[in-house]
Amino acid sequence: MSNEASNRINNLFERLAIALLGILFTVLFTAYQYQRTDFKSLEEKVLVMQMNKVNKEDLKDVESRLNIKMDAMSSSLSQEVRNIKSDILDRLDRLSPKTK
Repeated sequence: MSNEASNRINNLFERLAIALLGILFTVLFTAYQYQRTDFKSLEEKVLVMQMNKVNKEDLKDVESRLNIKMDAMSSSLSQEVRNIKSDILDRLDRLSPKTK
């Protein structure tokens, strides 16, 4: 009788051990899946950061080119204003009677 009870207890422990191993494998597999998705999202974030870095460098290049063009346009415009100013003054001198 004690042999039969011992066999039943051993059988119960074996079934519990198998169930616990199944649960352990399920938990480990689920953790692995979450880890894979975390790695994928981190890789995507790294790619986006690299793309933004390139875009920022391009933006700096464009900004410097625009500044150079604006400086050239500004100097051209100021020269044009000086020319128009001197032209207007010359015309006013010609139109106004000269007083001596």
